[in-house]
Order: sequence, then C-alpha cells, then structure tokens
Amino acid sequence: MKMLFKPLFTGIISLFNVGLYLSDGVDSLIQRLSFLGLQNQANEIVRLYELIEYQNQIILVLDAFRTFLMLLSLLFLFIINYQLFKRSYSWLRGKVKNAYSFITTKLKTKFRKWLM
Repeated sequence: MKMLFKPLFTGIISLFNVGLYLSDGVDSLIQRLSFLGLQNQANEIVRLYELIEYQNQIILVLDAFRTFLMLLSLLFLFIINYQLFKRSYSWLRGKVKNAYSFITTKLKTKFRKWLM
C-alpha cells in the first residue's frame, strides 16, 4: 500500500511551486557554501535556481497564451451562435417582463387591501 501512495504523493508535491520554497534561504545558502569553499556547488545551486525562475516565466507566458485562446474561442462561440443568443435573450426578457407585471399587479392588489 505504501508503494502505491508514494508515486501519488510525489506527483502532488511536485505540483507545488519549488521556487517559493527556494527563495527564502538560497542567498544565505550560497554565501555559506562560498564561505566554506564549495564554489562549484554554490554555482550549481544558482544555476538551478535561475533555471526554475526561467521555467516559471515560461509557465506564466503559456498560461497567458492559453487564456487568450480561451477568450478567442468564447468570442467565436458568441459570433457563430449570435442568432441563438439574441433569440434566447428576447425570450428571457419577455419572461422577465411578464413576471414583473404579474408581481406588481399582485402586490398592488395586496397593498390596496392592506390600506383599506
């Protein structure tokens, strides 16, 4: 059972933004490694951190592009089905007018009875 949940939890944890957790102590870690003489490891951490930031920027650009495509598809949906939307809007407006006139008529009658 444990082996079954391990890939699931690994996948869920990988969905979190790693850059958020790295930004806290990366600077102090790099300074500490440089102070200890581990410059190669510090440079590798800097390179990986910059790679993560670059990938986050790419993800943001792709999300913006996806949002643009979704809005464009909605626009085409409305353009193609304009007559249907227009007819539905007219039907709904008529129903609202009928309901409004019915309610106001009933309320006027009840209000008149209440005043007398």
